[in-house]
Amino acid sequence: MLIIRNSQIAALRNEYHRETALAVTRDLHAQFPEQFGGLNDTKLTEHVLAAFGKAESKGLRTLHDLVLYARLEAMLNWDWEQHPELAWLTQMLEDPSYSNPSRRLQAAIAELQRRQGVHAANRILRQVHEEET
Repeated sequence: MLIIRNSQIAALRNEYHRETALAVTRDLHAQFPEQFGGLNDTKLTEHVLAAFGKAESKGLRTLHDLVLYARLEAMLNWDWEQHPELAWLTQMLEDPSYSNPSRRLQAAIAELQRRQGVHAANRILRQVHEEET
């Protein structure tokens, strides 16, 4: 019988996270060169790995959720939790009324997209109003 120790499982998980973080890093550099061009692979990968840790602390466990959370952090800026105007997002990500952490993440992203859409629409309306006056 093969016995795998907890330390071996942790080492495998860490290596898997590192490989996944490197893939996310490459994707972020390729998709958003203007935003992440100033960060080298090592620094960006450190941010992604830290995001994986934060995601796990919020109960997120699947690879999909870890990557989605890391991309969310990347888009908002890595220190987004320090900004009071985004406190609602932290509350949603920790909302106990969602029993499934993946659903919490999906709901939070949907709400963020909705708010960004409203913000963009308001910006356009302001521009139109300023052009008319």
